[in-house]
Amino acid sequence: AGVDATNAELLGQNTALLAEVAVLRRELGESLAAFSEERAGLEEEKTSLLEKNEAADTDSENLKASIQELQTKLDAAEDLLMEEAARVEAVQKEAESAKAESEEAKKLSEECASVCSEAQAALEAAG
Repeated sequence: AGVDATNAELLGQNTALLAEVAVLRRELGESLAAFSEERAGLEEEKTSLLEKNEAADTDSENLKASIQELQTKLDAAEDLLMEEAARVEAVQKEAESAKAESEEAKKLSEECASVCSEAQAALEAAG
């Protein structure tokens, strides 16, 4: 009778433990399902971020290329500007030289007119 009571008690404890194990298995299954869902969401987010990162790298490379192209154009424009400035300076020097020559020619013309006038007066006086 004592063994039967012990057996019955152990059987009751075993049944309670099996019920507890069943509850724990159900909770573990729910946790695993939630973890799997969360993991899938994180994988999707990771994939999205990798794609965005790749797109950003492409955009960055395109921007670098555009900046380099603009720098090349800027350098070319600066070269043209320097050439134009040199041409303007040369034309300015030519204009100054032409002005000096013009002033010299005007003086010579005035001297010539004066000499011609004196020669005319001398011819008239001579007669």
